[in-house]
Amino acid sequence: MRYLFILLISLSFLQAYGVWTQQSDRGLALMGIQALDNQRAWIAGTSQSLAAIYFTTNGGNNWNSSNAAFSMLWMDIAFDPTSKWGIVGGLGLSIMGWSQIALTTNGGSSWTKKDPTQTLTTEVKAVQFIAPTTYLAVANVGQNSTPELWISTNLGNNWTRKTLNHDNYCQDLHFFNTSTGFVVMGDWPDDVQNMANQYRLYKNPMKKYAKTANQYRCSILFTSDGGNHWTVQYDDIGHFYGFGISMVNQQEGWVACDGYGGAGSRILHTNNGGSSWLEQTIPDGGRTYFLSDVHFVDNQCGWAVGGASSGVAICYIMHTIDGGTNWIKDSFAPVGPAMACHFPNKSSGWAVGANDVTQTGRIYLYLDKSGISENKYSESIPLKMNINCSPNPVSRNANVSFSLSESGNTTLKIYDLQGKCRKTLLAKFLDKGNHNIGMNIEELRNGSYFLVMNQGNNKKAITILKVE
Repeated sequence: MRYLFILLISLSFLQAYGVWTQQSDRGLALMGIQALDNQRAWIAGTSQSLAAIYFTTNGGNNWNSSNAAFSMLWMDIAFDPTSKWGIVGGLGLSIMGWSQIALTTNGGSSWTKKDPTQTLTTEVKAVQFIAPTTYLAVANVGQNSTPELWISTNLGNNWTRKTLNHDNYCQDLHFFNTSTGFVVMGDWPDDVQNMANQYRLYKNPMKKYAKTANQYRCSILFTSDGGNHWTVQYDDIGHFYGFGISMVNQQEGWVACDGYGGAGSRILHTNNGGSSWLEQTIPDGGRTYFLSDVHFVDNQCGWAVGGASSGVAICYIMHTIDGGTNWIKDSFAPVGPAMACHFPNKSSGWAVGANDVTQTGRIYLYLDKSGISENKYSESIPLKMNINCSPNPVSRNANVSFSLSESGNTTLKIYDLQGKCRKTLLAKFLDKGNHNIGMNIEELRNGSYFLVMNQGNNKKAITILKVE
């Protein structure tokens, strides 16, 4: 029965979202992406043993190469959504003149080296844009891969370096300002032999120079004073390793963990600022795929990406519309695991990775081609209208509670993803205040629907999921 339930949810979610498409390959391997919308995006990686940056302004119909081939491998890229300022970080070997950090102020047309250190081997794993002159990065520095946080408030001309004082590798960061943020760390056994090994080399190319690990390890660290002091919020040894983090605010966020070949991959979730990180239920217990990144657009809607094996390494993508209570595998599975993803909104997103068969970088684009989402029905309104459905997902019966700040003629209807009204729950004059009604949807097919409340010109909608 449990597997039937999972299957029904999977089928319903396939109807609920848009379509993934594979774009033309670029480079050798692509590791980082920053998207502004479904038309404009920047990607970073490597091409023929030199770092490469590409950008598009027309939804990927054309990709332009940016002049930044002064590193071996760019690992991450970040841009300011409102300006042309950005940062990229990667593997820097100073003895060969390769850079660790580069900045742009003209939308990526040109890049300037801004290395914080001339240490022989330095691997920048993640970068973040905070303000037009303020950037952050996490790096593993030197032969011992010392984990550090780097902060610059003057366009990279000067960097403050803070050691994390933890025996693990930096993998990702999410900061809210120069003082407060999280760092995810991860390591895996050297003797792990499986289909993801070569992609883990991309994930941590300096590993062959650095310390030896005997077990998987996942660590989550938090600072509120710019890295002067760190709190270890989570530290698991022997099961999986931390990789990507996405925080929607200072209290709630998710971490993607790779445990393929070990105890299985994981999604960790917190809703209390990291005081506790709890595992969420994911397809197949995470045993048949690895996860490399996670991105949420709000506290309900998110995606996680990685790879799986089907004779060759293929892309693995899963998503949720309820904060991770239910994670559903997407049917999109081309050759080439996804290493990073970014979703500027619920209707569009990008993922990038590498295809080992053709030795090319992969670009994947997601679009909600139906054009239907909660935003279509919900508008910015002066009236306060709140609506909730419990339980959700719904089998047959549920309770709908809502509040109105003014009295008036009110309707509550259920729409399918094509915009057709499937059921009217109420249509009458209601006084302001709190209201509750029962809802029975046993006649509706399994799938996702919009529960839409309308009062005059004001609308509010939520997504509900029918499973049975």
